[in-house]
Amino acid sequence: MKIFNLFRAKKQETKPPAPARPLPDFLVIGVQKGGTSWLWDQLRQHPKIWMPPFKELQFFNHEFIPSHRSWTTQHCDKAIARFMEKRKLLKNPARKHAWDTYLAKISKNPKPSLEWYHDCFSFPIKPWMIRGDISPAYCSIPDEGVAYVRELLPDAKIIMIVRDPHKRVISHLRMKISGSQRDTDTFTSAQWHGFIDDENLYQRAAYSEYIPRWDRYFGDRIMFLPFDLIRQDPAAFLQKVTDHLEIKPFTPRAAEKAVHVTKKHAIPLPIEKLLEERTASERAYLQSRFPAEFMELCKH
Repeated sequence: MKIFNLFRAKKQETKPPAPARPLPDFLVIGVQKGGTSWLWDQLRQHPKIWMPPFKELQFFNHEFIPSHRSWTTQHCDKAIARFMEKRKLLKNPARKHAWDTYLAKISKNPKPSLEWYHDCFSFPIKPWMIRGDISPAYCSIPDEGVAYVRELLPDAKIIMIVRDPHKRVISHLRMKISGSQRDTDTFTSAQWHGFIDDENLYQRAAYSEYIPRWDRYFGDRIMFLPFDLIRQDPAAFLQKVTDHLEIKPFTPRAAEKAVHVTKKHAIPLPIEKLLEERTASERAYLQSRFPAEFMELCKH
């Protein structure tokens, strides 16, 4: 017995596997000016969904679109600062402590980085809840970026809201004008072209480029939804989302209320016509990609 003990192989000491770092179960990848703020406002009311306290984490576009890095970090810093002000209103000491711990963590790490992205989903939630990230710039990341999303989030569900290209670009233009705080009544032709010749205006919804790319990597895990369904039947829109995410439907508060409504700056007819011409190929692509009944809900 002693000889056996002497030569017996030493028992291997195995460490338990490290718990998986939290990441989102679904992404809403666009499009900008396509109702993503409204959807974020609705889904954060769902009892089974948890999302970070601010929209648009900008992680994947920061990683794969170098030109975005000039503003993504500042965007995240401002969003965190805004929520820090809101959390002062919390009355429950335990809940306030949980949020303080979480905010300290996401404020510390360089952002947006993978470590920081993990931290964004580290808030303690119930085991039956799912996590989500709504960032409309994700639709525009290049092929290697979408491949990375698939590698990092192999089981994630993807949602893209599709809006008429002409109407979307007009809404985007109006948002840019509002941000400039300039009076369009005095705009010269050159000033109008200063806005409409910005390639970013069109790249945020280059459907013919983005849809095939995301389709290729996610297949039946991606769902496309028509923008006008939000206005016509918000409950039906949300039902399609919850069905795709395989969670129970719900009735949010104020689903009929618009979110982040863009001021309707008057746009000269020649400029509107030019925008229509510049987006015609994208509209033709959508008509070839989706059935007529889908396109009927993509007119505004």
